[in-house]
Amino acid sequence: MRRRLLQGAATFSFVCVIGVVTSACGVPIGSSPQALPQSELPQALMQHAPKPVPPATNGVQVPIYFLFDSHLLQQEAFVHGPPTLQELLDTLEVGPSIGQYGKGISTALQGTSNLIAIGVVRGVAEVGLDQAYYQLSEPQAVLELGQIVYTVSDLASVKSVLFYFDGEPTDVETESGNTVSGAVTSADYCHESSAGCPHSGH
Repeated sequence: MRRRLLQGAATFSFVCVIGVVTSACGVPIGSSPQALPQSELPQALMQHAPKPVPPATNGVQVPIYFLFDSHLLQQEAFVHGPPTLQELLDTLEVGPSIGQYGKGISTALQGTSNLIAIGVVRGVAEVGLDQAYYQLSEPQAVLELGQIVYTVSDLASVKSVLFYFDGEPTDVETESGNTVSGAVTSADYCHESSAGCPHSGH
C-alpha cells in the first residue's frame, strides 16, 4: 500500500515539474494554433516563402462579365499579354474585386471553380466544366454559363462555346430554359444581360 502511495506521489510530482518547465519555457497552453507575427518568423523561412502574384493592373484590357442584380454586367480587367481562352477563364474565376463587391457586383462562379480551356476549333471554344458547376442551383448555373459565354466570345476566334464535363460534351441549359446538346452563343443568354443583348463584336 505504501509503495502505491509513493508511486502516485512520484507521478504527481513529475507531472507538476513538467507543467512548471513548459510554462517557464513559454510554451503556449492554448488549444488552438496561433499565428506568429511576421517579425517573429525565422529569417530562413522568410527568404524562401513564396511571394503572391498580384493581379495584372496593366497589359491588355479585356471585358469580363460579372453579375449585378442577377444580370450580366460587363467589367474591364487586364491580362498579361494577348488574351488566350484560358486567361479569360482564369480572370473570370478570380471574380470581382473588393471594390466591385462593395458596389453590388457579384459572380455565379464558386470559389472552387476550375474551368478548363480545351481549345478553339473552327470558331467553337471548347470549355471544360467541373463539379462546382453542378452544385449550383439551376438559375445560378444559367448565370455562370452566360458569364462564360459572353466573356470568351470577346476573342475574335470564338463564335460559339461547346461545354464539356469529364472529357465529354455535356448538355447545358439556355436562358429560355431549353436544353442544348451542342454549342451555344451569347444570343442564348441575351436576356441575362443588364444591357439587353450586347453584341459580341463578331
